[in-house]
Amino acid sequence: MKTVFVVIQSGFMARYILRSGILENLKKFFRIIILSPNSHEQYFIDEFNDENVHIEPLRTELYEDYEKNHPVERFIRQIRWYILPLSSTVKLRRKSFLRNMVRSKSIKNILKAAVIWFLSLILENSSTARKFFLKIECRFFSPRYHKDIFDKYKPSAIITSSLGYLGYDHFIMREAKMAGTKILATLLSWDNTSSKGLKGAAADSIIVWTDSMKQELIRHYDEEGEKILVGGIPHFDIYFQQGKTSKKAFLEKYSLSPERKIILYATRSPNKYPWNPVIIEKFIEAIKDKRCILPVQLLVRVHPLHYELHDNLRYKAIRDKYREIEKQNGKLVHFAYPEILSSCLKCDMPYSDIEDLKGMLRFSDVMICNFSTMMIEASIFNLPFVNIAIYGHNKEIGSDTRNFSEQFVHLRRLKNAGKVAYSFEELIEAVNDYLQNPEKHAKQRQAVVEHECGPHKGNSARLVAEMIGNIV
Repeated sequence: MKTVFVVIQSGFMARYILRSGILENLKKFFRIIILSPNSHEQYFIDEFNDENVHIEPLRTELYEDYEKNHPVERFIRQIRWYILPLSSTVKLRRKSFLRNMVRSKSIKNILKAAVIWFLSLILENSSTARKFFLKIECRFFSPRYHKDIFDKYKPSAIITSSLGYLGYDHFIMREAKMAGTKILATLLSWDNTSSKGLKGAAADSIIVWTDSMKQELIRHYDEEGEKILVGGIPHFDIYFQQGKTSKKAFLEKYSLSPERKIILYATRSPNKYPWNPVIIEKFIEAIKDKRCILPVQLLVRVHPLHYELHDNLRYKAIRDKYREIEKQNGKLVHFAYPEILSSCLKCDMPYSDIEDLKGMLRFSDVMICNFSTMMIEASIFNLPFVNIAIYGHNKEIGSDTRNFSEQFVHLRRLKNAGKVAYSFEELIEAVNDYLQNPEKHAKQRQAVVEHECGPHKGNSARLVAEMIGNIV
């Protein structure tokens, strides 16, 4: 049997590869070695370890120390994040970053901003310069903390979750390159091909969700079309399969009333959007003031990044505020808190989480969100959605970007499938409109499903596994 390394740096990668069905198909033909920072945790071992699957440590703490001790590499990584040719998304992020650095009036920050601005002029206009820049970085910053594991198993291929711009993918990909191991990147989200900055390592093959993502890789990343495969969205397969949960069971699970319409609020990560509690309180006020055209109740899906690790509660003040809101308004608002399994693998949640989310999307009447992948997921269930642009897009970009959704490359494609609310009044108005006219924008939502969910809907995991098998 050939050996394949699977690098797991977050629960989102575990969901994509390990819990979608890809792993189950791959291990029939290959010996799989999972590299993960939580290789020692018993729940993880019990769930995945078997005859053809072994778990080894991903030494992220060594990578972390390496970056702390190499400020030049840390700065190069920051430079890459703010540069990507022909990407209005990265250009907007860079503009906001440079403005904030200059406003700080710190000489160090101003000099840093000047370097990034100067390099953006060079790197965004020359593919030769980009290749040279990457070559230099890989030459001087490539620690080999897993050489013993590569020597032990001699893998034929390694699977990562990015092109070297997420977590420490860039380091493990460089290690694989030095070991002569084929590198396969499976991209985790629809915005990864237009918004994450320059790559930190080169992959031999890349699997993306859709043809749009493939074209963006060619346009923004100097990639050749022959090495890019379109596989669909493996962890969305469950959405296209027959539902097991009844609406009655769903309502009972979250203590929801069958007499009220359900408004699902899919909160954004608090590190980007700290105003979720304000939105919830304002919406509850509207319910109490009978400004909603029909009797409604709010179901709040708390983003997993509120927690990250199960024994390390982040944003405790926000979580405590949710508890207070829930206690004071129990009949009008209900919270769905994530179950976080790991003490060191960020946002690792059980398979039941996506089953629960499927129920929320199936049985809700309108969804409120913040320009996330949830728009695609809602479209699968023909669920009307309203995007909140109150207070701006996020803390980094600020509040002076009313038309940012028209500049973000991936968001343009969904522009007409839902509504955008720039004030609380517009939010209530949009929700009321969808409550009265639930089929409004139904054709546009169907177009989203066709264009953004890729091929092989409901069967993507098996076919992606076959693609990986053919590559290996």
